[in-house]
Amino acid sequence: MFTEQILPLRNSGLVDGDIPSFTIKERKQLAYVTGKSLVDAAKLPDTAQLAKLYQKDLALTQERIEQVCEAYEKKIATFWDCQNSVG
Repeated sequence: MFTEQILPLRNSGLVDGDIPSFTIKERKQLAYVTGKSLVDAAKLPDTAQLAKLYQKDLALTQERIEQVCEAYEKKIATFWDCQNSVG
């Protein structure tokens, strides 16, 4: 995960990031996903595990770790929404 990236303040910003690809935004790329159940999100680490990992990085403050974990939670929730959507 990129900890220097600016974190979105709203869920809507989580899938609107610019990405180097034939499409400009992540939201456009999601339209191309056909096998939404291929990734088992239940196997992704929870925020406690993520925070423990980031605490090993002495350059990150506790506040920044909390911001990263908050954004991670929102990203996972957005992923679940996409995975469970129809279509």
